[in-house]
Amino acid sequence: MLSLLISAWPRTRHEQILVYVVVLHVVVWWTFALILFYPSDLHNDMVEAFSWGRELQLGYFKHPPLWAWICAIWFSVFPTADWAFYLLSVTNSTVGLIGVWMIAGRFVTGRERLAAVLLLELVPFFNFLAFNYNANSIQLSLWPWTAYIFLISLERRSLISAAIFGILAAMLVLSKYSAGILLVCCLIASITHSMARDYWKSAAPFLSMIVFLICIAPHAAWCVYAPTGPMHNLATRTAFPFLVILNKAVLFFVGCVLFHSLLALVFVILFEPRHLRLKELVSGLRARQNGSLAILSFGPFVLMAIISIVGNVKITTNSAIPFFPFVPLALIVLLQLRFDAQKLRSTLLSVKLLMAGSLMMAVPVAAAKFKANSDHYNEPRSLVARQLNELWRERYRAPLRVVAGSESYALAATFYGPDHPSEFTNFSSTDAPWISPLRLEKQGLAIICVHTDVLCMDRARKWKGLTDFEQTIHAQKPEFLRAAGQAQAFHIMFVAPGQGLTQHSPKHDDSDMQAASPGAWRPER
Repeated sequence: MLSLLISAWPRTRHEQILVYVVVLHVVVWWTFALILFYPSDLHNDMVEAFSWGRELQLGYFKHPPLWAWICAIWFSVFPTADWAFYLLSVTNSTVGLIGVWMIAGRFVTGRERLAAVLLLELVPFFNFLAFNYNANSIQLSLWPWTAYIFLISLERRSLISAAIFGILAAMLVLSKYSAGILLVCCLIASITHSMARDYWKSAAPFLSMIVFLICIAPHAAWCVYAPTGPMHNLATRTAFPFLVILNKAVLFFVGCVLFHSLLALVFVILFEPRHLRLKELVSGLRARQNGSLAILSFGPFVLMAIISIVGNVKITTNSAIPFFPFVPLALIVLLQLRFDAQKLRSTLLSVKLLMAGSLMMAVPVAAAKFKANSDHYNEPRSLVARQLNELWRERYRAPLRVVAGSESYALAATFYGPDHPSEFTNFSSTDAPWISPLRLEKQGLAIICVHTDVLCMDRARKWKGLTDFEQTIHAQKPEFLRAAGQAQAFHIMFVAPGQGLTQHSPKHDDSDMQAASPGAWRPER
C-alpha cells in the first residue's frame, strides 16, 4: 500500500499543479454550491436519486439504476445533509477531470496536458451544470474513464483492459440509455483507427462485449418483466411534430455552442488567428490516432443531433452534459497548439477569475433565484417534510415509513424527514414496486398535497375512506435578504398502520389514474 501511494504521488511540476487545480476545483465549487443553494432545498432530481437509492432496485420507471446505487453508497458513509449531496456532485465532476488528465497523456504532455484539464473549468458542464446530481451529470465521471480504458484496450488489446472497458461501458448504459451514443463513438473509433485490424482480430473487443452483456443482464431481465421502465419514459419524448423536434435540435445546437463561448474566447485571446484556421484543423486530423480523438470529442454531439431529427426525439442541452470533456484536448491536438509558460499562466488566471467572480456573484444570484422561485427555489419543502414527520410520530408513536403526494414534497420527505420514508410514486405500485398492499397495511401511508395540485388531490380522495386523520397546514420558506419565501397550503391525510388494505380490491376503471400510471392500484372509495 505504501509503495502504491508513493508511486501515485505527484512527481513532476505539472502533476503538482494538477493536484492544486483539483483541490481548488473541489473547494471553490463546493463552497459556491453551498452559498448559491443555501436558501433552497435540494433539486427534485437529487432527492429522487436518494429516494430510489434506498430501495436498491435493478431499474426504475424513468431511468436505469446506477446513479441511484452510487447515491446509496455515498449516503451510507455521509449524513443526509445538503452539504454532503453537493460534495457528491463536485466529487463526481472531479473524478471526470482526472480522467481527462489520463486520456490527455496519450496525446500530449507537459503544459498542453495540463491545459486540457484547466480549460474545462471554463465550460459549465463541469461546474454550474454539475451541481444537480442526476442521470446526466453522473456520466461526467464515467465517460472520460471509459474512453481512456477504451483507447488502452484498442492499442494494447490486453484482456484486463478489455474486461474493464466492458464494465465501464455497462456502467454508462446503466446510468442512462442515451449514454449508448458514447459507446457508438467508441465503435466508430475502433473501426477507423489505424490499429483496427489488429484490434478486431484479437479477443479484446469480444471479451468487452461479453463482460458488457453480463453486467447489464440483470437490468435487461428486469426490463423484460417490469410493467414500466426507462424505455416507456423514453417513448414519451417521441412522436412530436417535426417542427417541434427541429426547434429543439436547433436550440440544442445553439445551447452547446454558447456553453463553449468562454472557452472559445480564451483560445482567441491566447493564440493568433493563423493558429485557429480550418486548414490547421484538417491537417491535425491526418495525424495518426487523432481521428479517434476527434470522434470521441465531437461524435456524441453529432450523433445526438442526428438521432433527434431522424428518430423524432426531443432533446435538451442537459442531455449533452457528458458529451464534451475532450473538446479542449481535441482543439489543442488538432490545431497543434503549444502552451508556453505565459499562456499556461494566463489560462490558470482566467480560471481563477471565473472562480472568484462566481463566488462574488453567488449571493446576488441566490437572491434572484429565491425571488423568482426558479426550480422550486423558495418553496418550504424541508420544513413541510419535518412537520409531516412530526405529526405522524405524534399521532401513531411510530416511524413514518411511506409517503405519497405532490412530487416535490413527497420526494423531499424521503430526504429531509427524520424517518426517511419510502415514496409511493404517483400512488402506483408500478412506478414504486417496493410499495405493496401488504406493506401499506403494515406501515400505513402519509399523503401530502399542495392545495393547488389538482391531480394529487384527486388521487388522495381515493384513500379518503381509509384515512383517520386529515388536516390543512400552512408553511412558508423563511425570508432571504428581505425576500419572502413562498407560502403554501397543504392537505395532509394519514392512513393508519394496521388497516386491512388487502381486503380492498383494486379498481381499474378510472381513466385518469390509468393515464397517469397504467399499473396503479388503490383502495375502494
